[in-house]
Amino acid sequence: MKLLTLFNEFEKSFIEFEEEFKKILEIDIINEEQFNAVTNIFDDTSRNFNKFLIINVSEDLLKRLEDLIYRSLNDRFYSFADLDYRKEDLFKEIKYKIFNIKSILNLIKISDSLMLNTSFIEERFDLTIEEKKEILLDKLYHLRKHDTYWSVNRIFWLNEVHMDSEEEAEQIASQLQRTGLVTSENSYNNWNIKISAKGKQTIERKILSAKPKIKEHNKNSLMDIFISHSSQDIETAKLLIDLINSSLKIPAKRIRCTSVDGYRLPAGASTEQQLKNEVNDCKVLLGLISHNSINSAYVLFELGARWGQSKPLVPLVTNKKGNELLKGPLSGINALNTSVAAQLHQLISDLANMLKIKSELPAVYQEKIDALVQYSLKETIAV
Repeated sequence: MKLLTLFNEFEKSFIEFEEEFKKILEIDIINEEQFNAVTNIFDDTSRNFNKFLIINVSEDLLKRLEDLIYRSLNDRFYSFADLDYRKEDLFKEIKYKIFNIKSILNLIKISDSLMLNTSFIEERFDLTIEEKKEILLDKLYHLRKHDTYWSVNRIFWLNEVHMDSEEEAEQIASQLQRTGLVTSENSYNNWNIKISAKGKQTIERKILSAKPKIKEHNKNSLMDIFISHSSQDIETAKLLIDLINSSLKIPAKRIRCTSVDGYRLPAGASTEQQLKNEVNDCKVLLGLISHNSINSAYVLFELGARWGQSKPLVPLVTNKKGNELLKGPLSGINALNTSVAAQLHQLISDLANMLKIKSELPAVYQEKIDALVQYSLKETIAV
């Protein structure tokens, strides 16, 4: 199960197809010739959309989305009906196609496997029923704005949640329905469900209940994240902060990055003492490792002091040449690379765990990851 292109490019093409179908709805049909012309435009655009999916998604994913890709309200518009009836029928079909495009994109956005570009098969093979319910309810919560019913089996498949039997997905949906957390499409079918108002409140209560704990925990340290870097790497630092803001929603006052406006030291602060305190006391120190920083006395001091504390320290190599820059004690620490998208996804996941907060869906911050990767690759060429 894979997307064979970057998600932001994939999403951009989806939006473009959606706009093409919307433009067809704006065409004024007043005679048979125009009706036939518009029908041909609709058919051509539909074929192009299908070809795009065939090229850009793996075969197994294509098969799982097949009914959304090809399904329609009508086999074909009835030739014996009057023009107004057929025109109304055609426009319903176009709107249905737009709805399906949005459904496909939303399902892809909630797929951990697709958005994180990794496999969860092993770790999600032995989940308990309660853990499976939690994953399903969380995904339905993120799908709530697209007001429709979703296949339980499809959501589990897209997130690589193993089912012990064909009936298990329906049993899980039935249990959630009995507690009022979801509603089903009809009383005879528990396979297609959506989150209820009660389910939405349950998820939001969990989110709210976590916030006071986070605030209380934050009082124990000066900073959540300290970014150790060379002032010559300010552009990389800015892109990293953009990614952290987009994915983790950490307030600016909880991040220190001395070269970036809004994240500098307070006016009048004793630079040496404040840096020493924050390097020692921050929850996580991110060290940007580049040809510039590895020759910076300040950066080496900050990394060395942090390493000596045995507290969370994440070296971030900023170009593809990688770990050849890491020397001494740092060479023994697992470093991540800003030029590799999968490793930036891991960074966000690791930071969320270290800070005990919840990250946004990967789709929310994918664009920021792509920007940092592209800049890092450009910098590698320039070195």
